[in-house]
Amino acid sequence: GTISLENQSSLSQAAATTTTASKLDIEAANIVISAGSKIDVTGKGYLGGYSGGNSTTIGRTIGNATTGGSAGYNGGSYGGMGGLYSSGSVVNALYGDLMNPEELGSGGSGQGASYPGGNGGGLVEITAGTLTVDGSILADGGNGQPNAATGGGSGGGVNIHVGTLAGTGMITAKGGTTGYGGAGGGGRIAVYYELLTLPTTSIIASGGKNTNQNTVAYNGGAGTVYLKSGSQFHGSLIINNNGITTTNATAVSGGTFVSVEVKGGAVLAETGSIVTETDMTITDSQMTLSGGLNPSGSLTLTNSTVVTGGSVTVPGNLTLNKSSLTVTDRLTVTGTIS
Repeated sequence: GTISLENQSSLSQAAATTTTASKLDIEAANIVISAGSKIDVTGKGYLGGYSGGNSTTIGRTIGNATTGGSAGYNGGSYGGMGGLYSSGSVVNALYGDLMNPEELGSGGSGQGASYPGGNGGGLVEITAGTLTVDGSILADGGNGQPNAATGGGSGGGVNIHVGTLAGTGMITAKGGTTGYGGAGGGGRIAVYYELLTLPTTSIIASGGKNTNQNTVAYNGGAGTVYLKSGSQFHGSLIINNNGITTTNATAVSGGTFVSVEVKGGAVLAETGSIVTETDMTITDSQMTLSGGLNPSGSLTLTNSTVVTGGSVTVPGNLTLNKSSLTVTDRLTVTGTIS
């Protein structure tokens, strides 16, 4: 049958506690989210410090544990690192599979009972023939306090398997903001589809922003967006921090993708080599690779810095615009370098 959300309706999941965690798992032939309506699991993930029954400053993380959780007013992490407010304190490690998000987001560090950290985002799993999003699907992290040093929660997870994804709305797993402290890192979104007409620019897993202090380390790192058509052997990867500058990296293991876009202030740390089947663009961002870089077409860097630990082979053109490229081994370009 069909699930329809209309007239400012909202569908959510039960919030996590110190002993329980849930998700919103939906299966239907057709799902329609009208403009103004939403699936919203913002802040339904692991608890921030001193949020709910979490009676410690440390945010809860994977496994619903405080062990390894963010402390010192740092933000929570999931797909992207939480904002680093206190370098002497822990920021919880990244976790999860960018191709198969199935975890909640992590909580940010709190200051006390009156100033809790933001909770992580929840988890939405959708299986449908057609999903039309004119409203929104939100798995954002909860915000920290606007007037106190606390961490924002990380974005949560969105895992979608559909025949068609259409609409003019938004799908987000963004990190929570904070006034003073570390903002939350971005979450993880994966979309498997046969036909995609929802603009990919409307699918965002950016980190959160510290709204009152101009220290980029306090802003969260970008999460991951993975998009794969049923006709493709590999999918496309988008690391987009949505214009929020940060020093906090998004770690991705090496692999082959149809395309890779790194933009919007993101910092990508690759632990292997990247191979793409099409052109590769890096805009307003930074990338560090332990291996090489091998796009199947052209490579374009705009206002960006790329450092590789191996060779770079570009079958098309290499374009550097207000950018730097550092190659450890050999640079081979079949086309034009400009």
